[in-house]
Formats: sequence, structure tokens, C-alpha cells
Amino acid sequence: MSRSLVLRQAGIGVSPGHVRGSAACARIALLDGGADLAHPALAGERIVTAAGAVPGRAGAHATFCASLLVGNDDDAREGRVLALCAGATIFNFAVIDDAMLEGRASIAATADALARALRQAVDAGCRTIVFSSELLQADSAHWRSLRDAVQWARAQGAIVVVPAGNHGAGWGQSPCAWPGILVVGSIGASGNISEFSAHARRLPNVVYAPGELVPGAGPGHGYELRSGTSFAAVLAAGALELLRVMRPADAWPDLVATLFKPPWRFLDASVLFPPTRLAQEITI
Repeated sequence: MSRSLVLRQAGIGVSPGHVRGSAACARIALLDGGADLAHPALAGERIVTAAGAVPGRAGAHATFCASLLVGNDDDAREGRVLALCAGATIFNFAVIDDAMLEGRASIAATADALARALRQAVDAGCRTIVFSSELLQADSAHWRSLRDAVQWARAQGAIVVVPAGNHGAGWGQSPCAWPGILVVGSIGASGNISEFSAHARRLPNVVYAPGELVPGAGPGHGYELRSGTSFAAVLAAGALELLRVMRPADAWPDLVATLFKPPWRFLDASVLFPPTRLAQEITI
């Protein structure tokens, strides 16, 4: 899928420079591995790192996710990265490692690490926070520290966006239903929910965004297409932050309702860049 198709699927059709001007005041916290800031796609972008780079899957994942939010204009124009919020400030908290991504870390250890980073993100002024990993067994008491942190963040006016997971629609677990959590599943170019996306049901805190064959920064300073609900969650978080900057007086439920239309609550970000504001249509 090309960058232009992903953006059009989300209801956006603008030039990278126009997005950059609109996103200048945006701040998004990415809780993931540590992004590779030496990647040419991220050169010159405003990325604040809260820890050193994490090698392995988590680091590569963070690099890719960062390029969905920001990236240089040439790479965006050529369709190599998405850069939805080019010009925004990204706070990259490198708290997720390969053990967490692969389910080898305990819930309690994961909860404590995410809780500390979440509180730091809010203290840094971020009101849109996206996790790169889903919250499994969300009813477990071992999540207590993170659940408390989410409630504190909610009281500060923040929202936490998490991926639904790549387990398929038949997965037995229910999505995390904590107040202050928005769960994001994936849709593909056909406009249907992706086969790999968990929770293909109409649930109060589950929404959907493009997550198939999304372009971004790859290993070895290259570029690649990837699919997953993590990438749908990052795209949803970016769109929400852009709308929050545009409408600072609106509450999160109103912002979510504006961007994610019923009945299935698929992302429609056309409200961010109505036709009268479009600089030019992207052609790739």
C-alpha cells in the first residue's frame, strides 16, 4: 500500500509541508523500544529520547513507528514513510524490550515499566500517549500499577492508545476496558477489518485505523512495508493529537467521536484537513 493510499484511506490528502505546519504544537509520547535516530528518515525531526536505543525487534519497531508520525519531507513525498504528524515533537520512552514484545516478561514488571514512563510522559506535557504493545489479561491484578497510572493520566487530561493485538478476530480475550484506554484495531485497503486484527466487534472503546502494508523506516537505514495493529494505533494516536491541538477545549470522548465514525468507528480524519485547507494532493 502506498503512503497516499494509507492517507486517503484515513481521509487525508495533503502535502508533507502542509502537515508539518499543522502539527507544530503537537506532542505525542511513544512508549516502545528506542528508535534509531540516525535513520535518515528521522534526520532533523524533533524526537526526545527518554532512554537509550533498545536493540533487536523493539528498537526496529520503535524506529518504524516513529516514522509513521514524523519524517523528513523528501521521504514522505516519495512515499517511503508516512509522517502523519511531520513537525510534531515525539517523546520516545524506550521502555519496551524484546521480552515484553514476545510475552516473556512478567505482567507486573511490564506494568511497572509502562506506569513509570506514562507518568513521565504526562509530566513532559504529552496528552496523547501510545503504547506499542497490547495489554494482555487486562483484568489481572498484576496490572495494578499501570491501571493506577492510566487513571492518574486521565485526570490530567491524557488519553492512552493501545493496539488491539495481532491475534485474529476469533481470539478469546476481551480488550482492555479500563477508563482512559482506547484500543485500536486494523483495517486494510479494502475497508474491511484486517484478518489479523483482534476484537472485530463493536465495543465501546475499540476503534479502527489503517494498519496493512504501511510504509516506514526499516532496518539498515532502509524502508519497508509492515502490517499490524501497533501501526494502526500509532496512526490513530497521531490523528487524535492533531485534532486535540486544533480543538483544545474539546474532551477526549468528543475528539474520538469526531474522528471515528459509526457504526464500526473507522478512522475518518478528513476533518483535520478539509478541502479548503489542502495545499496539494499527494501523487505517488
